[in-house]
Amino acid sequence: MNEWIPVIATLSGTLVGGILSILASALKSSKEEKTETRNIILQKLEETHLVTRTIRDENGKSFQGVAQLLITGKAQTTEPKPSEMNRLFMLIGFYFPELLPTVETLNEERNKLGVMVANAIVAATKDIQSREQTLDPLAKQTDKINAICDELMQELASLARQRLKL
Repeated sequence: MNEWIPVIATLSGTLVGGILSILASALKSSKEEKTETRNIILQKLEETHLVTRTIRDENGKSFQGVAQLLITGKAQTTEPKPSEMNRLFMLIGFYFPELLPTVETLNEERNKLGVMVANAIVAATKDIQSREQTLDPLAKQTDKINAICDELMQELASLARQRLKL
């Protein structure tokens, strides 16, 4: 019986070592997966923030162009850029659906601004008083959209702290 003790000890040691190796590998793999997920979420939060900031900046430039048209009667000649709203909807839908109501509100207000801009273009062909009357509501709508963008960026920052446990 004594000759079996070294064999049993070797098999037991191998078995325990194998189990510990598997556990260590699983823990390391789990930690790597969490780190990768965290990095992806951080990247998407940053991208969403950047897209929101771009929309806010485009909003301001759009107002400046329409204001110039209303004040001077001359349109600004810049190349139109595609809106980032579709990209924002995609990012929010995929990664941060809890922010969808804010993005939908932003989109509604941008649509209202579009109608107002169309009316401003028509007003630009009329007298100076019509132009001036159109400018104030445009400024208020632009400010409203900027405030929604700021709110969305604050919500993103809060979400980042929550999800990334910062």
